[in-house]
Amino acid sequence: MLTKETLFAARGGVHARRLELMAEIARLDHAIAELDEQIAGGAGQQTAHKPTQKRTKPAQKTAAVTHKKRTMTASARKRIADAQKARWAKHNEQKAKAAVAPAEEVVF
Repeated sequence: MLTKETLFAARGGVHARRLELMAEIARLDHAIAELDEQIAGGAGQQTAHKPTQKRTKPAQKTAAVTHKKRTMTASARKRIADAQKARWAKHNEQKAKAAVAPAEEVVF
């Protein structure tokens, strides 16, 4: 009798393999779509009689996921700018202290 842990491990392995195969199928679908476009466009069959055909629209991405463009609010940009200014102020202050410190040394 198999334990629950063994069954869960087996399920995880099968699920991982399924995801790999789905990615491979998406890649193959994309390759097939590109070949179909080339066939429809007459690629590889150019002759002196037939001019080269140009694509009128770009190839569609079948497996790509489009993300919404991320934007920042004005207040978020201001917070980031203020934080950067504070970091530079601290850096410049430490740099100024380091430049002044050697001048105050007492030589006997």
